[in-house]
Amino acid sequence: MLIVRSLAFKPFDQNGFPFSIPMLQGFEPMEFETPISIFIGENGSGKSTLLESMAYAIGLPTISSQIIESDGSLKAAKALAPYLKLSWGVKSKRGLFFRAEDFLGFVRSIQDVRSAFDKDMQDWEASLEGGGLDRVRAMVTKQKNALVEKYGQDLNAYSHGEGFLKIFESRLTQKGVYILDEPEASLSPLRQLSLISLLMELVKREQAQIFIATHSPIMMGIPGATLYEVRDGKLQRVRYEDTEHYQITKAFLENREAFLRHL
Repeated sequence: MLIVRSLAFKPFDQNGFPFSIPMLQGFEPMEFETPISIFIGENGSGKSTLLESMAYAIGLPTISSQIIESDGSLKAAKALAPYLKLSWGVKSKRGLFFRAEDFLGFVRSIQDVRSAFDKDMQDWEASLEGGGLDRVRAMVTKQKNALVEKYGQDLNAYSHGEGFLKIFESRLTQKGVYILDEPEASLSPLRQLSLISLLMELVKREQAQIFIATHSPIMMGIPGATLYEVRDGKLQRVRYEDTEHYQITKAFLENREAFLRHL
């Protein structure tokens, strides 16, 4: 059973962004058929805004240093979310909302937490002794070790792509709704295949549901996924081979010299 069965919008008469996005003005109710749904389209077509409003309406946890309700960059999603109509198979707020641009803020927040642990420990060592200090030291050590176990010794020590994949490995772990906006950012083609493997295993093992906005023909090729492309201001289901991304990439790989000569 799918967690989110369908998506629609209540009527709205607001002006300005995001309500002025053509895809949203002519939005037709969607019935989801597969655990993985992939949204594609040009920059500014509205695919990311749509997924952000879903994440906001559901109240998904993020990897950002901010909670989703206070993130100023989600102003459009916050405005749009009250008009969203989600039909649930099994209602859930578990999962994850991930945007590529949130990664660096998250790394900084993890480092800040570790620094706070160290500062607190210094304060306790100055004011406690004996058994009380031993108990506090054990508690702080346990919390620091939990961070290391989940995210590694130091996310800054990884390359950007390795850090991305480490986050996915540690957070794609349970049944829930996962909304990923351009997760391929900073991932090499091989790393993208690793991410696809993680996502497919998550669906198989936990019966999770995943929504992805992407520009990557590799991510679009996830077996069994349903693709939705924004064309002429309409969101419509499309075959992988009929996407503009696939066709342009295929033409380029088959004859890159001629392709570039005609640009």
